[in-house]
Amino acid sequence: MKKLIYSVLLCLMLSIGLNAQNVLVVQRTDQTEQNFDIGENGYIFLNEANDETPGYVSIVDNGNTVTNIYFEDIQKMYFSSVLSISTVENMSNVILYPNPANDYIKTAGGGLGKRNVMIYSLDGKLLVQGQYSEDEKIDISYFEKGMYIIKINDRTFKFSKL
Repeated sequence: MKKLIYSVLLCLMLSIGLNAQNVLVVQRTDQTEQNFDIGENGYIFLNEANDETPGYVSIVDNGNTVTNIYFEDIQKMYFSSVLSISTVENMSNVILYPNPANDYIKTAGGGLGKRNVMIYSLDGKLLVQGQYSEDEKIDISYFEKGMYIIKINDRTFKFSKL
């Protein structure tokens, strides 16, 4: 089950922004981080678990160096691009609320004005796309109960619909 979740999230991450971003950040369960320059020539693939070895992610960076990381050692993976410091600082203050939600969600903080928002189901289907101001309601009343991924500018969150 854990492998399936990692597979879905990895596919979603790839569909959200691999073309625009080129650094893969892997945060391990021991809280250390590794950055991989994927560039235009790098790639990522999943290796299924078998009787001899657990499942793992293989990352081939732009220089053709291969790094293998077991699923159980990964806490979070995301793509990052070179951004100005002020943008990074502003986005670190952005929050999503309420979570879990019933009829709507809102974003707050960061002082960014209009934000590009995209909401995806866990199977990668784009459900909402638009620009929303801080504290503007984003209607999710028609969503089915479950987990969703929301991308606000270049930051990704997950939320639950009750």
